[in-house]
Amino acid sequence: MMQRSIAICLALILSLFSSVFSNALAQEKEWVFFVKDNLFNHYYDKVSINRLPEDIVQVLIKVEPRGKEAYDLLMKVRKQKGFLMGGYEEYQYTLKAIEINCPEKTKNTLDQSDYGENGKLLDSIRAIARKWDPIEAESIDAFYHQALCTEKK
Repeated sequence: MMQRSIAICLALILSLFSSVFSNALAQEKEWVFFVKDNLFNHYYDKVSINRLPEDIVQVLIKVEPRGKEAYDLLMKVRKQKGFLMGGYEEYQYTLKAIEINCPEKTKNTLDQSDYGENGKLLDSIRAIARKWDPIEAESIDAFYHQALCTEKK
């Protein structure tokens, strides 16, 4: 009974966070380029930044492939995981709604959606429970942490 109550509470919290990011998706975006890796450019939406009192930052991230090699890697990973492949010949970018726990150096992905030409939704994955993953040094998430947790409040 207690586990069911906890699960319901977590579902309500995630629903609240999802609605925050749904509102962010509907608003005008102000994409700020902040890092590129070997294959992708990474941006955050300045308008979507939400700083919670627990020093948790919620933000919308946009990831764009920088060429065919990035696209091929994405397709390889999707195929390995058994994800849908239809429509991906027109893939353009991924939007991720994430939370970063700044003092704990952990990250939680709330929602991740892939888009094609003209903003067509190709696939979307929404978290059903909070899962905080450690942010590894030198990872792309470490750049997210550095850019978003050290920015003046």
